[in-house]
Amino acid sequence: MFDSHFHLFSGTSFVGDTENFGFTVGIHPEFAHTFNEKDFLHFVENNKDNPKFYAIGECGLDYHRPDLPSLDIQEKVFIRHIEIANLYNKPLVIHSRDAYRDTLKILKEHKPKNEFLLHCMSYDVEFAREFPDAYFSIGWFITVKKYKDMLEKVVRFIPRDKIVIETDAPYLAPRHDKIKEVAKRVGEILGMTAKEAEELTASNAKRFFRCL
Repeated sequence: MFDSHFHLFSGTSFVGDTENFGFTVGIHPEFAHTFNEKDFLHFVENNKDNPKFYAIGECGLDYHRPDLPSLDIQEKVFIRHIEIANLYNKPLVIHSRDAYRDTLKILKEHKPKNEFLLHCMSYDVEFAREFPDAYFSIGWFITVKKYKDMLEKVVRFIPRDKIVIETDAPYLAPRHDKIKEVAKRVGEILGMTAKEAEELTASNAKRFFRCL
């Protein structure tokens, strides 16, 4: 299990490094217009050997609201994140909301060299089929009527060693204990107990973030 909102970017320093805490570095598409490549690269370069620096992201595309940065800006920043992840040999955490076609296109044209994870999966099996080596994170959407049937099919389709779960708190599930309900549902779909699902997805997350 992991909480997708432990990523952060600071132009100067990272504070809060503890035994059970790691970080990813990325600009969410909502803030793509604030991307300062010089500062971003400075931070990544200064932290590249930090064992708590797990991945680049989250980054990606979000077309959910009309007030978000332009599609052109979002796409340019997303592509640059992929290039930086490739340059520094880091896994990539991707955010994609209501941007199915463009996310697919960019990932095909600008291929990540390392593992990538689509956080808060809200797309169908056909999207997952395009990326057989990718990790997919299942969140609270699997309990929501609009997404439930589609995501149950996704969970059955994804290789078991590529499934992780998350809260996406406070955006989808305001309480962190909601992740237990996600684990329980994933377990039911896969024919295992909630405990087994927790252990499976925790192991997968550790492998993805290279913190075994």
